[in-house]
Formats: sequence, C-alpha cells, structure tokens
Amino acid sequence: MKKTKLLSIVLALVMVLPVTSCSSKKKESGESASDTSETEVKSEIPAIEGYDLLWNDEFDGEKMDESKWNYEPHEPGWTNNELQEYTSSTDNVFVRDGNLVLKAIKTEKDGKEYYTSGKVTGQNKTDFTYGKVVVSAKVPEGQGLWPAIWMMPKDESHYGQWPKCGEIDI
Repeated sequence: MKKTKLLSIVLALVMVLPVTSCSSKKKESGESASDTSETEVKSEIPAIEGYDLLWNDEFDGEKMDESKWNYEPHEPGWTNNELQEYTSSTDNVFVRDGNLVLKAIKTEKDGKEYYTSGKVTGQNKTDFTYGKVVVSAKVPEGQGLWPAIWMMPKDESHYGQWPKCGEIDI
C-alpha cells in the first residue's frame, strides 16, 4: 500500500512521568496503607522510519505548557467513584527535570481522608487523523490506584458521549 503524506504524519508524544509508586503495608488494625515515593524515567524521542515528527513535548519548561495541555479538575467520585479530587494545583501537576509529574497526595477534607491528584488533557490543542503515537511513561502500581493514558476524539459528542465516542487506551 502506498503511503500518502497524511498517512506519514506522526504524533510523537513523549511523556515521561515520574509518578507516585506505592507499596502496601499493614496497619495494626489490618487495614492497608500506602507509602509513596517517586520513580524517575527518562527517554529519548525515537526515530521512526517513514514518519515525520508532527508534535511533541519534552517538558523542558518551568511548568506545564498550557498551549499543549489543559488541566481537568473534577470533584471526588466524578466518573468512576474515585476517591481523589483532580486539581489544577501545582502540588499535583508540575514539571521537574524534563518530566511531567502527576502526583497523588493523601489529605483530609471535612473530617474524611481522600486524595488530590492531577488530570491533564490535550483536547482542542492538537489532533490528527492518521499516524503513530509514542508515549513514554512510568505509572504507579498499588491497591486502589488506576493510572491511565488514553486518546479521545476531538469531538466527543460526534458518536455520543463517553464511552460511545471511542477511547483508545495506551
């Protein structure tokens, strides 16, 4: 099959996410608690034969580039009954050493324990029809954690709201 110019577009999204990694330990009452620490991962932009680099972010500024990314704050329980609140706080979303960091923080509100975290999107910042996406990320593992990276359509309502609009998990 002949490659067209449109087919040779590549979106090389290089996200290096040192994020919270958790280890579980038992409290005296038998409940699980999480200790968090950060793990750093670094990667080079891969050269992919037959593709031209269309877009990338090396996270080399002092803060997240809002011309490429949106903060997406939400209250706890927003969609999947999550315990965390997504914030636009620089405590939860920040750039350090060429990495975008999305950090979960255990906190208390109204006498209840919960977490704050970050969620960012590229919606209405860039889109493409064909190409290849490259993501480099380090995600945490642990009880109750659900890290995710996915692609969503530019117009989520075209085929119906999520999940009908089509979501590509990476």
